Amino acid sequence: MLFIDTAKSFWVNMSRLARSRIQPLLGLRGHIGFAA
Repeated sequence: MLFIDTAKSFWVNMSRLARSRIQPLLGLRGHIGFAA
């Protein structure tokens, strides 16, 4: 159970970091360019 909570919080931190890095790219390229 502890491992699951640790992995979950780790994933939340990683997704938060990835989102903060990806957000400028989304602003530049737009959703269509990102999906293509």
